[in-house]
Amino acid sequence: MALDAQALSNLEILSNSADGGRRGTLLDTLDRTCTLWGGRALRGWLCRPLVDVDAIELRQEAVGCLIEVQSELEPCRRELRKLPDLERLLARIHALSIARADDGATFYADVGAKRVRELLSTLLGLEKLERTVRTHLAPRVAAGELKGPLLAHCCSPGAGFPEGVREALDELRREFDWEAALESGRVVPGLGVSEAYDAAVEGERELLQAAEDERLRVATSLGLKASQVTFHGGAKETHQLEIADVLLKGKPVSSKWQIMSSTMFVKRYWTSEMRAVVAQMEEAKAAVEAALTAEHRELFKRFAAKHALWSRAVRCVGEFDCLQSLAFASSAIPGLTRPKLLRRGEATGNKPLFRVEGGFHLLAHRGTSFVPNDMALGGVQDGSCGSAEGGGEEPVAAIVTGPNMGGKSTLLRQTALLAVMAQLGCHVPAASAELTPADAIFTRVGANDKILAGHSTFRVELEETSAVLAGATVDSLVILDELGRGTATFDGMAIAHAVLERLGHNVGCRT
Repeated sequence: MALDAQALSNLEILSNSADGGRRGTLLDTLDRTCTLWGGRALRGWLCRPLVDVDAIELRQEAVGCLIEVQSELEPCRRELRKLPDLERLLARIHALSIARADDGATFYADVGAKRVRELLSTLLGLEKLERTVRTHLAPRVAAGELKGPLLAHCCSPGAGFPEGVREALDELRREFDWEAALESGRVVPGLGVSEAYDAAVEGERELLQAAEDERLRVATSLGLKASQVTFHGGAKETHQLEIADVLLKGKPVSSKWQIMSSTMFVKRYWTSEMRAVVAQMEEAKAAVEAALTAEHRELFKRFAAKHALWSRAVRCVGEFDCLQSLAFASSAIPGLTRPKLLRRGEATGNKPLFRVEGGFHLLAHRGTSFVPNDMALGGVQDGSCGSAEGGGEEPVAAIVTGPNMGGKSTLLRQTALLAVMAQLGCHVPAASAELTPADAIFTRVGANDKILAGHSTFRVELEETSAVLAGATVDSLVILDELGRGTATFDGMAIAHAVLERLGHNVGCRT
């Protein structure tokens, strides 16, 4: 179904007309999603309701099944609420991996601890997501509690939810310590994961041992205990041999030893051997960092290589989240019923059909003495769902009249919202409802001008009406409120009559 910006605004589907917020909108009413990406997916569903009857009935089947197991699904909903926004995290990491893939000058520190923690948050979130599907949803599908193709697609590994997620995550978990990496912001591969890194670390360890051996040799040559010769040094000039002055009296200190620093009580030396070891240590540390940088880059590449796998799993859970949201809203709001979707054909007299009995506005009826009403547009008069009896054809157009504050605009909006909800796969606010899907909803509601563009209220009104006449088809649903109000009485009546004649007789759409 096509919903233009005017329809979304007039029907208050995504934002209200008071302050532009969500409060009081159809999205606010139906959004019971547990994940952030599920909420975005539901917003997309509202902007693009289905038109295929089979697809709508599949959603209705899934929603009806989920209504029956609402209480049993509460533990699953609690787990889903704990997940981070995996959709956006995956997008950021994938974009980073693509940007850095061929950048040979990328260093480990360039990415930073923030990106590493994002990767770890994503991995831990995917692990929780896979565990939630495996423990809460897949067994219910296998037991027949969650029935229908849509739920099987979302909740069954190998059907729609991809196989191999758990194995891929286990493989990455074996490569490094996730919890340590999350805390430090650095990914250190485990032993045996990277030969280059293991070799660099082993080379650094050997040099540290060589420095320790030199310290012991110096202590022995001076006739001192090993604990009396210690290491000192900062980021540079490390491993200086620190010895107290009182211990050096009468000791054979070599003239080849270089004093690196001293205080009133101690002197610090480098032997020629220690100087060589320290120089090699700097090279060894650089080799370790280089190996760590290369391994870090490869880790992001390996993760990005399975982007399709991760994304498919996230999309499946997002789809399930939307379905359970519709089910939760359908069961929580009193008075909703499952509508019947028909195909335009012989059964409807080859005309579009919209019939509602006991319909009410989803938002306006709250806390008020709302009077339900019937609506019958198109099809054969058979006495069902508010239709007249007699076997003739029901008109496809209806003119609503009444006093101010009589509920005319409310009736128009509730009719359009009911069509949106029905084609969303959700239950609708009515005692009974049947309709053929609308390919688009056009609205011409309220009086607005465009001062900055120099357009009067009347011009805006006619431009919107012109767009309706140009885009409407026989399957469209058109809502016109007070057409012709922006000009003189007879001119306005002439415009309204001509538009109604065009839509009712030439186009034949529900108006």
